Amino acid sequence: MDSFEFNKIAGAVLFAVLVVFGLGLLSDFIFEGREAEAPGYIIEVAGAPADEAPMATPEVAAEAPGPEPAMAAPGTSATAASPVLAMIGDMAVDDGKKVAKKCIACHSFDEGGKNKVGPPLWGILNRMAGTGEGFRYSDAMKSFGENGGVWDYAALDGFLVDPKGKVPKTKMSFAGLKKEKDRAAILAYLRILAGKPAPLP
Repeated sequence: MDSFEFNKIAGAVLFAVLVVFGLGLLSDFIFEGREAEAPGYIIEVAGAPADEAPMATPEVAAEAPGPEPAMAAPGTSATAASPVLAMIGDMAVDDGKKVAKKCIACHSFDEGGKNKVGPPLWGILNRMAGTGEGFRYSDAMKSFGENGGVWDYAALDGFLVDPKGKVPKTKMSFAGLKKEKDRAAILAYLRILAGKPAPLP
């Protein structure tokens, strides 16, 4: 290799090094970091002046408690104020028996009645959910009972209007009783299915 070829190669290598070095300097200039004048944002704390309030960091923001969602108690659901409860005392038991005909394929209403697709409903009012003797309840229904679910008037009303809404994943396939009058009537009927009827709501 003569000196001319060597000089060409050396010049090309030197040029490449200069280009890489120059690009590095240029990028540092363009993307130069700047410190924020006021890091984060201010969270005002009760009892502390605004200028002394602590700065929020990502860690603090992540740990800050959010609003807790409202949740109805299992036994006394959001239907506790339902107008159905006020109607029960005015309903005829015979009307409730007629409505209950929609349920006799799956439930017995007799004292000591046998299990069918669903459990017997004698004594259901004010009983803990998922505790009927000898019946194999779904895990969802047992969990509902174990977490305080009791079949009081309000809970039964909520379940009758929307079974899967009241107890998600329940095996009960009934679509529900949408008419308030029908629910009030069957609740009046269920009330007397006991050795001693429960007080009216």
